Amino acid sequence: MNLRKLFIYKLKYELKCWFYLPVTFLKRVVIGRDKVFKRFFWDKWGFLPRSLARSVLSKKVIWVIANSGGELLQSLVLLNKIKEQYPQYLLVVSTESYDTFKYCRKQKAIDLVLFTPWDIPLVCR
Repeated sequence: MNLRKLFIYKLKYELKCWFYLPVTFLKRVVIGRDKVFKRFFWDKWGFLPRSLARSVLSKKVIWVIANSGGELLQSLVLLNKIKEQYPQYLLVVSTESYDTFKYCRKQKAIDLVLFTPWDIPLVCR
């Protein structure tokens, strides 16, 4: 991909995130009743849970991104082995899927689950 196409792609991606910000805030946070969807909004915009912030300061973190349920199911054996070999590490899994998020919360090897933040400079900082 040449630089011009890459720039246009990244610009469209970032503009889309900012364009939908008010809509998703109203839909997920103000009107929405589901706590997971509220969490989705805050995680996507980089406002991660306080428990993660505190844990990151006290432990080393292994962060795994499993965007779909299939990716998570295929990585569960690996995640269990990681937790077994490195119990001192905090195992964090991020996902894009509502159902995968709920399923991750039931897994004993996973310490913290969150939605993958937007890949834009302000959020990443």
